[in-house]
Amino acid sequence: LGKYIIINNNDIKSILQKNGIDTQARNITLHSLRYTYNTIMKSKIDNVDLRIMMGHVHANMTEYYDKSKALDHLEELQRNKNIIDNIWN
Repeated sequence: LGKYIIINNNDIKSILQKNGIDTQARNITLHSLRYTYNTIMKSKIDNVDLRIMMGHVHANMTEYYDKSKALDHLEELQRNKNIIDNIWN
């Protein structure tokens, strides 16, 4: 405890690239990890605890960072990928 690791966007991009994630096609930044963390932890810990861990004063800001609904929507889009591709191609 008490030690900090300092990383920047270039570090994040390097880690993602080493793991086969195309960083050119997606705008993934260090700040993106806040969305990911909030979305994953929302189903695992109490909302008040999550708000405190995220450093938010108001619950609506923590709710803003929750992208679980977007993930559900993405799954629906992926199921209909062929239909969507046919419309745009």
